[in-house]
Amino acid sequence: MDVNPHTSSLPIEITFAGWLIAPHANLLSYHSTPVDIEPLLFDLLLYFTLRQGTIVTRQQLIDEVWKQKFVDDNAINRAMSTLRRILKRAPDSPTFIKTHYKKGYSFVPDVNIVYAKEETPLQQETSDSSEPSAREIQPTAREVAVSAPAEPLAPKVEPLAREIAPSASSETSLVAESASSANESAPNTQDKSFSKAPIAQDKGSDNQSPAIGQPVGYRRFVPIVIASVIVVALAILIFTFSRTSNTEKVNQDTNEALTSGEIIDAVASRTNMLSDRGVVFSPKINREKSALAYSFIPENAQRLGLYAKDLTTLRTYEIDRRDGDLFPIAWLRNEVIVYQHINAVGDTLTCEVIRATLAPDFTPINKETLFDCDNQFTIAGSLINEGNDLIYTKFNYRGAPGAAAVYGRNLTTGAEYQITSPLIVSRGDYYANAAPDEKAIVYVRAKRNGSTIMLTDIEGSEQRELADVSYIVSAIAWDDDSKKISWLDPNTWQLHTLNVVSREESVLALNFDYAFNKFMGIEMIDSHRLVFASQFTDSDIVALDLNNTLAPVSKVAASNSYEQSFASTPNAGTGYYLVHGNATSLWKLDDGVHKKIVDVPLKKVRHLSVSPDGDEILVANASSIIIYGDDFTSETALEQEHNITQVQWIDSDRLAVVFGEPKNAKVGVLTISTNTLEALNDENTAYISVIDKSRIAVITPTLTVKMLDIESNAVLFNQDLTGTQTPLFKADSQYIYYTKSVNQVVRRPWSGTLDDDELLITSEQGNIGTIDINNTIEANTLYISVVKLGINTLYDVQVAQ
Repeated sequence: MDVNPHTSSLPIEITFAGWLIAPHANLLSYHSTPVDIEPLLFDLLLYFTLRQGTIVTRQQLIDEVWKQKFVDDNAINRAMSTLRRILKRAPDSPTFIKTHYKKGYSFVPDVNIVYAKEETPLQQETSDSSEPSAREIQPTAREVAVSAPAEPLAPKVEPLAREIAPSASSETSLVAESASSANESAPNTQDKSFSKAPIAQDKGSDNQSPAIGQPVGYRRFVPIVIASVIVVALAILIFTFSRTSNTEKVNQDTNEALTSGEIIDAVASRTNMLSDRGVVFSPKINREKSALAYSFIPENAQRLGLYAKDLTTLRTYEIDRRDGDLFPIAWLRNEVIVYQHINAVGDTLTCEVIRATLAPDFTPINKETLFDCDNQFTIAGSLINEGNDLIYTKFNYRGAPGAAAVYGRNLTTGAEYQITSPLIVSRGDYYANAAPDEKAIVYVRAKRNGSTIMLTDIEGSEQRELADVSYIVSAIAWDDDSKKISWLDPNTWQLHTLNVVSREESVLALNFDYAFNKFMGIEMIDSHRLVFASQFTDSDIVALDLNNTLAPVSKVAASNSYEQSFASTPNAGTGYYLVHGNATSLWKLDDGVHKKIVDVPLKKVRHLSVSPDGDEILVANASSIIIYGDDFTSETALEQEHNITQVQWIDSDRLAVVFGEPKNAKVGVLTISTNTLEALNDENTAYISVIDKSRIAVITPTLTVKMLDIESNAVLFNQDLTGTQTPLFKADSQYIYYTKSVNQVVRRPWSGTLDDDELLITSEQGNIGTIDINNTIEANTLYISVVKLGINTLYDVQVAQ
């Protein structure tokens, strides 16, 4: 950090635009009023002021302010955002810290620096002439990103061999709702990939961000040195109260902006855009909003091709078709499109990102491969800088399966740079869309029960929440002047438009009730128009005899309804399952007879479990557990104050649960008679599988599976499932059963290794959505739900102005 060139001391004071910094006292004030700032931010501000007018790189900040070998990009982003917020005393305050695109930052205002009286030349000669080092900077407590279970937030993709099928997800699937029905009543289903067998995966995690309007990640600290204890203490109290009140008001105003807008009934039309039968995914509008690209496979064809629809003439064009499946990523006007090619060569999956220049009839003039991609997931993004930079979703962020962040890539040099740095447990950031003026990016941050809509500048240094919603947002449109964004609530068919500057919001009720693929099946064109791919999935339950894995699977529930999750009873071949639709219902299979038992009075039903004696059945969502007697004449409701992500019977009065927010979710035991919950340990837990009354299997976010003694919490066995993309798992006393890919289930002995994995089933008809085993110490039946794809179409929805 710079010091007086004639001494080894810091300046006595630094002033600029009404601000005063007293480095020796660690004091910051504005027009003589002390300002609350934490030590790290104080040092950051001091560092900038001593380099006024000079571009400071992020690496310099890491080396000279944080003084650490590695600093999360998001920590720098949050620090810059918080510091700017502190310095912005009024809406019209000037910007003191300027961002230089992909270079760094500079401090703009003129700075007056006062040093102590200079030493004499003799004193200078006798002093140490080496470069003075900056004072030590103590980093403050910051949120630490931890790994999370493999829960992709974008569709997971494998090339199609015979039929394309979206995946269904486990109980925590991010896009689980996307494949099930028009409402969120089937949270365990979700389109997340396409494959030889269909695709499967999991729901996103809970929001990791603070309330709207609050700074992210930092706590406030009282200045260390005060000139006058009483006066400054009172000033700090007044300032703190004012700051807290202002923050609360921002949050209140934000909440009002998102909830108080009048809902207007709109007149909307729905028009079929396709004239051919087949399967359609991934609509993507171009920058001019004059044409739509999409993935389409005609009936009886084998691969998804890339097509375009001219929205003016309504003519359809084939852009590209090849071995493998094609998915649009970004489209800059009519002439440049970037898309993804996923292909299977033998047992090897390959993925590449391609850029094509198009003729007026959408015929590619030239095509070039830009870079390799993750073949497990589809990508969404935007082209900026005349098509030279791609803003896109990058998966397996920091090695966490399915986690994602928003990245940028210079398509000329190939250089890649990171824009967002989400907590890994949040499942990350996806669907990045750059504003038409290319000054901002809106993106979606996954959370367990919905989405957080985020806004950042083009570099990622300024990030803030715009809206926090309890549903999946999978597409956002900008208006032409880059001031408003629009998105759809797929549960209520309400079209939201938010002014990102004024925070004013309008809501149009379309009054539709159509089912569609909520993640890969919608594209927002503007505040009055959208395109969606209609519903096309079905889920069935089949069973595999684990004592004779060569025997064919048997159908358990295979109607046109969306059946998922099977909980067996002690009586062989008897059990319960869920049927998702406009409401979720509980069905029973008994001696080959299927009977509807009850409509479940809960939304977003996630969990189903039968007690070990078969006398009670529970269903649950994130906040409520309902326990039925086997005659269904009585029921017990247990409301939970903790977020429940999984629940399973242990014995007649105890349930094993995973509870809490993703960054600190834990396994615990819930006593039914008292409705009390006690954590087993402090270790972060993703999923559980009860083995018997004394043992439970848990899987951590880093994909380590442990068998625990419930009473002592001792680890009996330990297994590493790293490398698994879809870790749906169950366990008995001998084996761990888990999904090694989107359509394969294997089992591994507790004492075995990767070489001991035994393939149990490969689903050729669909992707695996859930796996269950019969509730005995040594399971003899594996139940899996398989999600399959059917014919669908693409609809154009236009709202009357």
